[in-house]
Amino acid sequence: MMFAIDGLQPVFVWGIFTRALALVYMLSFVSLYHQIVPLAGSRGITPVHELLLKIQSDFPGIRRFFYFPTLLWFNAGDRFLKMLVLTGIGLSALVVYGGPYSHWCLFGCWLIYLSLDIAIELVFPWDCLLFEAGFLAIFLPQLHVLPDLSAVQAPAVLVAWAYRWLLFRVIFGFGKKKFLGATAKDRSYIKSFLINQPIPSPLAWYACRWPTWVFVFMLAGMFFTEVIAPFLIFIPGYPRLLAAAAIASLMIGIQLFGNFGYFNLLTAVLCIPLLDCFATIFDLSIPELYESPRAIATSLVAVVVLTGGLLYLPLDSWCSRGWTFWPIHLKVRNPLLRCLIGFYRLLSPFRIVNAYGVFPPQCAPAVRWLPVIEGAGEDGIWREYTYRYIPSSASSPPRFVAPYHPRLDHGIFYEAYGLNTRFLTSALQGRNPYRSQTCSDVDRLLQRILEGDAPLLKLFGINPFPDAGRPPKQMRVRCFLYQPATIAHRRATGEWWVRRCVGLHVAARECNDAIWNDFLPDSELFHWDDVFWRRRTAGLRALRRHPAEGISVSPEERRRFWSEFGAVAGRPDSIHQRDLAATAKSVRDRFSVAELREIERTMALLAAILLAELEPFWCGRRKPAIICESYFHLCLLVHHIMACGRDAFERALSNPECVAEEVDRASIVSGLYYPAIVWYDDLVFYARKVHIVRGIITLDGGHGVLGFLDLIPFIAEQFAEPDQELPVFTQSIATGEWSIHARDDPKVGL
Repeated sequence: MMFAIDGLQPVFVWGIFTRALALVYMLSFVSLYHQIVPLAGSRGITPVHELLLKIQSDFPGIRRFFYFPTLLWFNAGDRFLKMLVLTGIGLSALVVYGGPYSHWCLFGCWLIYLSLDIAIELVFPWDCLLFEAGFLAIFLPQLHVLPDLSAVQAPAVLVAWAYRWLLFRVIFGFGKKKFLGATAKDRSYIKSFLINQPIPSPLAWYACRWPTWVFVFMLAGMFFTEVIAPFLIFIPGYPRLLAAAAIASLMIGIQLFGNFGYFNLLTAVLCIPLLDCFATIFDLSIPELYESPRAIATSLVAVVVLTGGLLYLPLDSWCSRGWTFWPIHLKVRNPLLRCLIGFYRLLSPFRIVNAYGVFPPQCAPAVRWLPVIEGAGEDGIWREYTYRYIPSSASSPPRFVAPYHPRLDHGIFYEAYGLNTRFLTSALQGRNPYRSQTCSDVDRLLQRILEGDAPLLKLFGINPFPDAGRPPKQMRVRCFLYQPATIAHRRATGEWWVRRCVGLHVAARECNDAIWNDFLPDSELFHWDDVFWRRRTAGLRALRRHPAEGISVSPEERRRFWSEFGAVAGRPDSIHQRDLAATAKSVRDRFSVAELREIERTMALLAAILLAELEPFWCGRRKPAIICESYFHLCLLVHHIMACGRDAFERALSNPECVAEEVDRASIVSGLYYPAIVWYDDLVFYARKVHIVRGIITLDGGHGVLGFLDLIPFIAEQFAEPDQELPVFTQSIATGEWSIHARDDPKVGL
């Protein structure tokens, strides 16, 4: 076997790899064909045409093409969306066939994939990996026409090295987060993950019953593959082949036990270049770096990939993919480092470099949480919408789905944990500030169902209201807890899961077309941590140049905010949920929904005016310094001042130096008071999700980077509602195994 691999010609290895990568492109485009219109079409969950119009308003001129690069600027209609996907399928097929234009076809695949990013947010790890692998493929050599499987020549040394570097970052990125800080209690991590992963396979459902020692053995193998084997990638000969075999074997195992889109297939494909087992970066000669314009371009790309990879590698996980937009970078004083971060911030929309990793591998109970959508007609009876791929009813079997990626099913899984809230989504992603929405994806999904005849209904397994002319009158979402049924229960009843309703996820609602009027936030309503995006928008750029003018805030809007809203809201002497609920109700009774939206906008603009004055003090460019833990805490300080009244606000605006004295008097209570009245329903929703997550894992704070994470304990305590019937999870200190109890179980207190 070794002799046969040694005998492989590099042109054959790279020819096979390029065609395999094109097949992954094809599978991805085929997967998107039936999903793109329901998700991003004119009657989809997030109409991309409306989004682009909003972007054009906030980022006029040529800047929008660089901030949001997409071919959809020329046409964002439903037919064009489908045409783009079909073109991607055709171009990837041409790459498989080969010929002198194969590298141009690869460029077309990458450009189309990039164009669809703004429409459906291609943010899963396999999406990120395909972006990077596809971009590097532009620099691969041409292919011979079939049946000749080889490439015309071997790729440039730097391109071959860049693929090895990419595979290292992916595998080690997952390993470092998974094993760094892991304890003996986490040795059953795989056992629980088999069930609480997004879409478990049938084999995972059965395997979760295996003895613990099997999972310890599997975890040891995973440690070798994800922590040790990545370093073997750079050692020519047998070590590189061993790394390829280990990584490919792990991908086969993940494919058998889970459904993670085309991640396993794509990662296995990236192992093919390792069969060019004697290639090394030391084969490169200096003249090769600049012998032609293409060589110069390749060299520059290699430098960008290496430097960017080094910057992204220490980050926690793919959740940190928006790190270049974190406001902590405002404090960077070193000009070289500031320019470097700024460069990769400008480059981030093109998806050339990404972060890879997972959530912390804390051993959790072998349960699942899932929001279940329900509709009620004229008879008032609630009926469930069954998802097509993710198990939602007790009798829903686990399925083999990958490499197909059902984005609605996969996304709804994370909805159960509140990861799609306005607090988390925007700041964690960074590249799309419009995720800081007043209505979530689920809100818009429910609205589309209520409107009837929505394309997204085709994405469900069972639609209990099949008559398009008679849609449900009301919609709601309840959150369910799922446990795998015992084998005996499965055989007796045919049910795969034992499930229980733990509470409300989204309250019952009727059709409300007004959702589409403001589902995209104005720039001043971007997430507080989206400071770089706010600086880029046309309106707030003018505000930074002339902060005292208070653009777009009329005297009438100021009067309504300070006099009318302030009179009803009162002062933040306390912020207990009971009192705040009454205050929020009084505000809603006093103002219409439209008026409340204007009040929220006025509050955001006034805060932006004061922030423009205070940022230099927080960044350390002016004295006295405002010592706040994070930029989010600086925003809390601003809202604390606003809650103290108009006189306090005007005094801070005219004499910002005095604000440093307010730092000690400010608190989460006073800083969150006004926003909490406006965001009350959102905070209650988020508190529900926090209580679910805190029952199984430890939630850390923002550590000065993303300060809104520090609100987790406060929100959980102050906005808890009694409508959730959550069980109690207890973990054995000795074995790390979890047990589930009812709240009235006497064992809970032991």
